[in-house]
Amino acid sequence: MVYTSYPQPDSINFSGVFKLRTSDWCLTADSATLCGKLDDPETAILTGSPAVILVNTISQGRIETVSGEADRIMYHRESNSLSMEGSASLTRDEITMRGGKIEYDIGEDRVSAGGDEGIQIKIRQED
Repeated sequence: MVYTSYPQPDSINFSGVFKLRTSDWCLTADSATLCGKLDDPETAILTGSPAVILVNTISQGRIETVSGEADRIMYHRESNSLSMEGSASLTRDEITMRGGKIEYDIGEDRVSAGGDEGIQIKIRQED
């Protein structure tokens, strides 16, 4: 992995195999830009084939994991939101949504999706 400073203050760019794991999120990408302090970034911009993010969130008093994959992912910690573009996929609570672009407000559990090929939603039912 190679890292170089990004033109913005408090930002750093990584290229090569990038993995970052914290107590509440995990990122994997071919390249990444972290904005803010390295030990507590405010924004992560990931690109890959695909880039992957796992975020733990609390819903109805229990911890749930939201997972996303896309060619490009932006995760904003302050607003607790994801923007995903290019072969985007989002999974939460046994529901998977696929499309060209997905915006997800994790805290509000609100999704906006679109794309030239439409949106696909798959609900896995328990036996």
